[in-house]
Amino acid sequence: MFKAELDRELVAEIRQAANTGLALGNDRFKTQVERLTGQRQHHCKRSPKPISDPHPNKKPLLWRNIVFLIIDICDYLYIMRNTMPAKNPKVTAKTAQRLRALGGRIRAQRKNLKINATVAAEAAGMSRITWYRIEKGEPAVTMGAWINAMTVVGLTLDIQDVDSKVPDRHGWIPARIRLADYPELKKLAWHVRDAEFLSAREALEIYQRNQRHLDPDAMTPEETQLLDALRMAFGHAPGAS
Repeated sequence: MFKAELDRELVAEIRQAANTGLALGNDRFKTQVERLTGQRQHHCKRSPKPISDPHPNKKPLLWRNIVFLIIDICDYLYIMRNTMPAKNPKVTAKTAQRLRALGGRIRAQRKNLKINATVAAEAAGMSRITWYRIEKGEPAVTMGAWINAMTVVGLTLDIQDVDSKVPDRHGWIPARIRLADYPELKKLAWHVRDAEFLSAREALEIYQRNQRHLDPDAMTPEETQLLDALRMAFGHAPGAS
């Protein structure tokens, strides 16, 4: 019925309200329904006192025959209307894995703090459906909602300061050079099929063999440092023009 799975607590409340014929909402909403219909809407062990009819001369309506489920539009209808989430954006498998891991960490932290999901969602200013989507790691949830959820359970998102000093990698050569990290090298190595990594010497040979196609202005600072380090370490690669 719904694209997103409803959490168990909400399903239990809806089922209980439907089976007992009681209104679905908070105590204030139930009290308003009681005054309007003259029907008890609160659970109690003893028989409640009859509620005085504010309109004694008005002919009573057969509410139970007309209304199947009375819902508080402020607390529940909004949640139920928004259970079909926005379409998830396209993300890489690695990003999806990280989101699921972050959502699992938020859930574990909430469990450790013994915080109910409803309480956590209210503290974060979101619906329980959104909270559970975060714990499941869905990428369609806004960044602001993720940050709010982390703040509620006492987690922080570590973001490197843009003004922090970039480590000096002058003369540093990785043991395996990942093509995806160096755009110009990846462009020059178009003929290397199904290769994700290159050795340092292989990378230098590709740079020198395709030097006339190399665009220094398009190179990142990290790639410039890599090429300088390769030339310092190996000099002129054999067989290169």
